[in-house]
Amino acid sequence: GGNDLGTIQALFNRLDTRGTGVLTAEELEAAVPHASRDDLEHIISQLNPSTPGQVNFEEFYAGFDIFVDQQSRARLNSRPRGSRSPTRNRSPRRTIVPVSPPSDDGHRDSIL
Repeated sequence: GGNDLGTIQALFNRLDTRGTGVLTAEELEAAVPHASRDDLEHIISQLNPSTPGQVNFEEFYAGFDIFVDQQSRARLNSRPRGSRSPTRNRSPRRTIVPVSPPSDDGHRDSIL
């Protein structure tokens, strides 16, 4: 899959714009533009509880799934309304029509 060491190392290096060997919330913003600074700081604190505000490569790699999950969630939340979601595949024609009461002859009106 895409979670191989080389790919993640390349991403980390690209995000580490200061070349410090650690990522800050500010540097992560480039990768997750939809997430708020609070979200990013929360991710960092999950990845690295010991040093607030920064995450090194080992922690970034170990927590990469958390990071990706947050990224995709942020992307889903930023989707414009009405865009197609793979989980909801409802036909636009299927609207719920209230069932009319039985007519005088005892048969319900057909609903199409």
